[in-house]
Amino acid sequence: MSANLRLVHITDIHLGHAAAASNGMVLPDRAGALLTAAVAEINALPGVDAVIVTGDLTDGGTAAELADVVARLDRLAVPWYAIPGNHDTAWSPQLDKIDRRAFYRQLGRPDVYGVASEIGGWRVQLNSNACLIGLDSNIVGDWAGTVDAAQLAWLDQTLAVETAPLVVVAVHHPLYPLYDKQTDPTGTGVPWDNFMCRNGAAVEAILDRRSAVRVVLTGHDHLNQVVTRRGRLNVATAGLGSYPLVYRILDVRDVDAGWTAAWETHSPADPDLLTLARQRFYDTDIALAYDPADRNRLVLLAEGRSQDQRGGRQSTASAPDGC
Repeated sequence: MSANLRLVHITDIHLGHAAAASNGMVLPDRAGALLTAAVAEINALPGVDAVIVTGDLTDGGTAAELADVVARLDRLAVPWYAIPGNHDTAWSPQLDKIDRRAFYRQLGRPDVYGVASEIGGWRVQLNSNACLIGLDSNIVGDWAGTVDAAQLAWLDQTLAVETAPLVVVAVHHPLYPLYDKQTDPTGTGVPWDNFMCRNGAAVEAILDRRSAVRVVLTGHDHLNQVVTRRGRLNVATAGLGSYPLVYRILDVRDVDAGWTAAWETHSPADPDLLTLARQRFYDTDIALAYDPADRNRLVLLAEGRSQDQRGGRQSTASAPDGC
């Protein structure tokens, strides 16, 4: 059976109501306008099945910020789904911060998120041939990522009975190192391994057993990268709320023959805002830590290569179920 799917991927919006940004690279005060513009562009696209937001909807993790984001996303003409990021729910317990339970309560849709408050993961049917699984990779009190044992068991059990020929998995933290610093995080003052899921290998081992899992969507790292890994298309998208201020359109087709995929990266920002965002990214301590001799290296990593920004992939490689 052939399964076709058209998704829009948004991540790391970082909408903030605080006077000062919590992170030099993000634009919390511009994020609302950027999201509104992106929603208008997406509503003009033909054939979109759903919009997926892979975390950091808010910058400060408050109920008011999340309500603002939800109100803007509710203007979409197609269904939208979201998972929390560390900026949403990983704060140590505080009266003005939301947790996982509050996050999903504000999103509504108990038919989708009913078990997510407790388990962390959720599943929804996107069309007749495709489903989406969302995972919560956040750690309370930390900005690193992990998928806890209970959620891993739930994921394994869910995929064991999955009948959809195309499965997309969304998780905030990438499951493997996207760049060199994550494999050697010492010596720069930045815990680069916090930019990935610490037990990503355990998650991938579960995904490996189900060949229907064709696509993994991630955020958190604020960079564009698309690679084929272990028979799956891994799509890391840069933030809407930080340079290069983007969202992605992803088309997946003909999964019976393996799969074909095509992607495009778009920004709703005007040139002046892009220039400002690029300078903010360039000026950050993290850009300096990545390469003290050339801050621009991290900026270019955020932009991604031309094939990360727009491209296509065809593959017949997939592990048989149970392997």
